[in-house]
Amino acid sequence: MDHRVGSIVPESGIYDLIHDKNHAQKHQVTWIEGRRFPPCRACGDEVQFRLFRSATHIDDHHLLNR
Repeated sequence: MDHRVGSIVPESGIYDLIHDKNHAQKHQVTWIEGRRFPPCRACGDEVQFRLFRSATHIDDHHLLNR
């Protein structure tokens, strides 16, 4: 499932960023659940976000004291 600029990150993990093909190649970044996906500085709202692998954020891990 692809997510759009402005939508809320549904789960923490590594996301593929898929830009306008004339701007940049696909790359990956980490996102934290509850934040919003931002626009790209160059292609604006044309960037899309696709979950590559979910991962629990350290602040949310039940076995770790934070």
